[in-house]
Amino acid sequence: MRSCHTLWRVLFLCCPLAGLLACTAPAPPPAAPTVAPTPTPVPVASRLAEAAPSRTIALLPIRDKQGQQVGLYSASYALVIGASAYVNWRKLDVLQDLREVTAVLREQDFQVEVVTDPTRDILQRAFEQFIARYGQEPDHRLLFYFAGHGYTLKSAYGEEMGYLVPIDAPLPDRDPAGFRTQALDMHQIENYALKIQSRHALFLLDSCFSGAVFALSRAVPENIQDTTSEPVRQFITPGSAKELVPDVSIFRQQLVVGLRGEADTDRDGYVTGTELGEFLQKQVVNYSRGAQHPQYGKLRHPQLDKGDVVFALARTSPPSVGPSLAEMQAQMEAQRQAVQAEQQRLEEARRLQEEQRQLHTAQVEAQRQAVQAEQQRLEEARRLQEEQRKLQEEQQRLQQEEQQRLQQERERLQSAAASTRPTAPGAAGGTQIAVGVPGAPAVTPLQTVRNSLGMELVLIPAGEFQMGSNNRNGDEEPAHSVRISRPFYLSKYEVTQGQWQAVMGSNPSWFTGEPTRPVERVSWDDIQIFLQQLNAREIGTGYRLPTEAEWEYAARAGTSTAYSFGNDAQKLGAYAWYLANATSSYTTHPVGQKAPNAWGLHDMLAMSWSGCRIGTHRMLQLLQWILWARHRAAPASCAAVRGTIVRRI
Repeated sequence: MRSCHTLWRVLFLCCPLAGLLACTAPAPPPAAPTVAPTPTPVPVASRLAEAAPSRTIALLPIRDKQGQQVGLYSASYALVIGASAYVNWRKLDVLQDLREVTAVLREQDFQVEVVTDPTRDILQRAFEQFIARYGQEPDHRLLFYFAGHGYTLKSAYGEEMGYLVPIDAPLPDRDPAGFRTQALDMHQIENYALKIQSRHALFLLDSCFSGAVFALSRAVPENIQDTTSEPVRQFITPGSAKELVPDVSIFRQQLVVGLRGEADTDRDGYVTGTELGEFLQKQVVNYSRGAQHPQYGKLRHPQLDKGDVVFALARTSPPSVGPSLAEMQAQMEAQRQAVQAEQQRLEEARRLQEEQRQLHTAQVEAQRQAVQAEQQRLEEARRLQEEQRKLQEEQQRLQQEEQQRLQQERERLQSAAASTRPTAPGAAGGTQIAVGVPGAPAVTPLQTVRNSLGMELVLIPAGEFQMGSNNRNGDEEPAHSVRISRPFYLSKYEVTQGQWQAVMGSNPSWFTGEPTRPVERVSWDDIQIFLQQLNAREIGTGYRLPTEAEWEYAARAGTSTAYSFGNDAQKLGAYAWYLANATSSYTTHPVGQKAPNAWGLHDMLAMSWSGCRIGTHRMLQLLQWILWARHRAAPASCAAVRGTIVRRI
């Protein structure tokens, strides 16, 4: 099956008639057509075959039903074109098509010229020379037949245009501009039809066709006299552009039998172009089982849509025999050899062009790599320069911070007896821990203040309590009396990730997503830097870690029971996150969600490990005891903790 975009079978019949009985003696026969020489070099080999041997031209009178002569053809000529040896397209076998069309045309007294495997130049020259030799006399009958590939393209402005494809045309999907240049479009075919000075022209396109140049006018002249006297350009196609044409053309088969008499529907001894169109429409639809729908009509031209082409069925001379199979095979072999030679030449040209392209590409690539290497060198130099600058800045910053820390430490030691209180509440959100404000006057518990960052701190009064235990852990024994001689402020909540981010500019925590979660994954050194930054921000204060005694004193909140809320471990879930109520998430939780102790301090049990002003190893042992042995509850975040975790500052 050949798609409508792939194969054209184009039959152009130009049939000028001498006018009403005005014909006198027949014009002398023209000289035999010469063979168009193959150009050197030719894009793809092709040649214009010689016409059939000269013979006496039979005058073809046209008579009406009463026997009166109304028109006359003085000579008939046919240009038969077949394209098989395509360079880029799928090769075809059109030999049988050429033989059958040539035979039926010679039965109609046509002299036939054959062009096989034409390039663009040869195809164009064949049309132009043929029209120049035979298409200038009003009473010559002309016929054009093309068998080969065809294609339809849509232009940028939306018009569909059909093309005849010579053998050297590129594929349109790879080189659309080259295809439009090499292929022969239907506007050019229309121009050829207009250049013919003969009155009648019939174009039979055995191909699904888009971008038609004719209007589907179905008017039929009233009698054979009108048919022969009025000019016309008629077209017949086998179907639309989206229909398929079989390799064995039903259209060509019915065309041949139609010209041999079956299309003579009114049985007057003549087949007109309109009769032939109606016959083909009916027969092709029937034999193709509705797959093809031939269409016919006349050229959109006010002077060329009045008449009708006429074929006379009564022959005035015996039909001639077409070229033999051996002759056509010899022609095809010669053309094949010419095409092969041209292909070799084109292949060599393509090889040289490819070598030049590769050389140019290599040169461009070498230049690109050189430029890239230079860019990388400059980028590396800039990077090193930037790193040196940042290193110098970092060294200067660390020196300044160290000097500031030493100055603050000297001031703290000098004023060990009296430190100032934290500043008044500020506008920032979240909570933070501030510790170590000795010398404050005695106040009642639960008195709170806020610093400039919004960190809420609870005033812890001075007092005395029993620290440690005699029945818990070796590190806690023996229980002993400890006196907290001065009140101090302790943060109401654990240090949150948001507060750490506000002071340090980063968040090292593993469990992120909520800024009110406690900060974790920080080391002892990280905490010291945090305190330095916080004290620098809060001028006149002395933030520090609580001592172990201060922390346990605040956690007990004036009680002597196992927990700040009593001895009932069943109530632990109301005051702390631990293994029993946090296994669904195994993560930290926002601070302040559990109930506080009697002094208003939240999350003093479980949650995450705490930091105190003792050695790291001692601190971890202490907190393990506090969180596991003493409270019998593991912190929910222990499994994900890396390093020392700050509990409260």
